Amino acid sequence: MMDVLSFGEALVDFFPDNVGTLSAAGSFTPHVGGAPANVAIGLARQGVSVGFLGAIGLDTFGDFLEQTLRGEGVDLRGLVRTADAQTGICFVTRKPDGDRAFIGYGSPSAEASVPAESFDTVLAGGARILHIGSNLLINAPGAEATWRAIETARQAGRIISCDPNLRVHRWSSADLMRERTLPLLRSADLVKLAREELSVLVGDDSDDARHLLGLHPNAVLFITDGPAGGHWFHQGRTGSSPSPAVRAVDTTGAGDAFVAGMLGVLSRHPEPFSDAALQAAAEWGCQLGSEACTALGATAGIMSRRR
Repeated sequence: MMDVLSFGEALVDFFPDNVGTLSAAGSFTPHVGGAPANVAIGLARQGVSVGFLGAIGLDTFGDFLEQTLRGEGVDLRGLVRTADAQTGICFVTRKPDGDRAFIGYGSPSAEASVPAESFDTVLAGGARILHIGSNLLINAPGAEATWRAIETARQAGRIISCDPNLRVHRWSSADLMRERTLPLLRSADLVKLAREELSVLVGDDSDDARHLLGLHPNAVLFITDGPAGGHWFHQGRTGSSPSPAVRAVDTTGAGDAFVAGMLGVLSRHPEPFSDAALQAAAEWGCQLGSEACTALGATAGIMSRRR
């Protein structure tokens, strides 16, 4: 049994040599992108048994992704290669403080275009944790595949983790995004949100607003807040951890690295919903999230701790 199966998009992010606008970027270097793929790499570098379930194009960008994920030790039994759509690519620009902006290209790309039955969602029943995002909900095939995977995991008694990784610009409207994303969060046992995502979803980013999400009573909520660290909430109890101070080169993937750290702890803990496990998950998530900010690319800064 795998510890974690990460389901969703994989794409190629192109990162610039220079800070500034696209015209000042200079040369670009390709890196693996897409939150679920980033999470899978972050988990593999901790020595966690992790698989990736998703679709990429039958093109050179897809070759790059497959070779990189396989080289990281990610189980690719769930990888779909399709000639009917191209692998998604994204150009990133970055600011002096490490913050960034994304310029997507090639939509709808492979992960959102293949029929739901192309995904081997049976794999979701064979991992201790199924981790999902929300971006496949934008298109009908991806949404159907997502809910199939969730149902399979639920029937097998597995833990469902969700980081929506909201990208408002990819949706036709913010209302549609909320309409489809909130039920996804309510299906999950572990939910991770950035502070600003809480505001986008319910119009309030205070800790007291978390009840507006309507999560199920036993669900754990992690809220990340950049340099301020991470906080967890579970059945009236809470804890927090600061983020280690680093010089931020590129903040891309910091949230994905937090999730990888969080799941790395919880997937192997005998009591994953205990206060001790949740506190350790928040602390380790903050450690990996800070590491991710120290280099260009979502996973380049995460140290390998394989054994």
